[in-house]
Amino acid sequence: MPQRSVVEAPNPLREGLRIKQSAEPCVMVIFGATGDLTHRKLLPALYNLALEHPLPAGFSVVGFARRPYSDEEFRQQALESINAYSRQKPVNLQVWESFAAGNYSELPRSRSSAP
Repeated sequence: MPQRSVVEAPNPLREGLRIKQSAEPCVMVIFGATGDLTHRKLLPALYNLALEHPLPAGFSVVGFARRPYSDEEFRQQALESINAYSRQKPVNLQVWESFAAGNYSELPRSRSSAP
């Protein structure tokens, strides 16, 4: 399939501003990262923001869930969700690789491993 070119939409809130400011690097923590809301809405929306360039450099997603996913499993699930639910298809692999590099899964500690 051919790759779509991305056109940055004008932001009416930036009209009249001389300097285009970008946000500092940040982290978004998603509690319930293996749930339906995350897969149908949050991950596709974040990918679309990465595709349209308003996410800051160094942006990361940390998913916290009770299901035991490794970082790679979380990234694979995220890619499947984006392929299924994103409004921008097909997935741009260059953007995906950059976006996925900042995606991590965090598991709660079991009670036996608590100090």
